[in-house]
Amino acid sequence: MTNDLFILSKDSDFHRMSFLFGALPTVIWIRRGNSSTGDIEALMHAHHAAVLAFESDPDATYLALN
Repeated sequence: MTNDLFILSKDSDFHRMSFLFGALPTVIWIRRGNSSTGDIEALMHAHHAAVLAFESDPDATYLALN
């Protein structure tokens, strides 16, 4: 992952861009409807291990979280 950065988004456009352009941008795609910031924070905590594994995989382009 370049610069250890990724995009966290609910927008599917970033997901599509990861297929078109490869690993840049690296995207965590939140696949939920209307959610509060607290809901998203809880989701990220619940999937902490998956996010860490995603971060350490140099070939990963996106991670979808439900």
